[in-house]
Amino acid sequence: SPGASLAGRPLPGMGKKRPRSVTGPEIVSTYLCDAHFNGRLLPQSGSPASSGGAGHGPLRFDSAKQYFAYMQRIMLEEARAEVAEALTAAEKRRQPPRLLRLQQSQRPGGRRLASLEFCAEAAPASGGKDQLRPGAAFLLQPRVGGRYGSASCSGLLAVVDGRASTPKQPVFEVLSSALEACGAGEAPVWEARYLATVLVAQRCVDVCQRRPAVPGILPRLLGQRASTHIRFDSSDGEEEAEEEEARRTA
Repeated sequence: SPGASLAGRPLPGMGKKRPRSVTGPEIVSTYLCDAHFNGRLLPQSGSPASSGGAGHGPLRFDSAKQYFAYMQRIMLEEARAEVAEALTAAEKRRQPPRLLRLQQSQRPGGRRLASLEFCAEAAPASGGKDQLRPGAAFLLQPRVGGRYGSASCSGLLAVVDGRASTPKQPVFEVLSSALEACGAGEAPVWEARYLATVLVAQRCVDVCQRRPAVPGILPRLLGQRASTHIRFDSSDGEEEAEEEEARRTA
């Protein structure tokens, strides 16, 4: 019967869903927040990241996919190094924090990142009015028991989500597992210390994900030599014929 013939097969239009595309900002935020939570943000002495970055890449790439994958690794490492340097400097100077009041938190299923929406209070006297911009990396700490920080949460690395943020109501992306381990995800007041902006890295990684085909430029990026051919001018043949005729009549 028709019903039996469809048994075990998805109905038209009910097939497997296409995987959700991952954006550059999401990749950068996940990479940085995960590195901070797992102790990989600050490289150990003698590691490749602490002694020269990613190093020299290949002079030639076999495909656009290989090229963009390599460039994505470069941008992620550059963003990690920049945030790590800013975090080290922030720990030394202890700049005045920005106070934020939690409005709501969301932990969408299927994503490693959670969202924290805040209401921003006045910026500290030292400045910081324009720091709550898309792509800005912050160190967040909850206020627990009348003071900032707690034994279980020394700080969460967070990145401003440009898709939903406004200057007065910033939305931060944090690692879901880090927020759970913090144990203070519902704290009403948080402090935020600005570290650095990773907006350029987010945009570059987004390009690496899209892998645009640019005629005339992509082959050069891959290290491919331009094709060459010898072109003969008709005037060269005429000159040779005239010289041959002159030799005959001489």
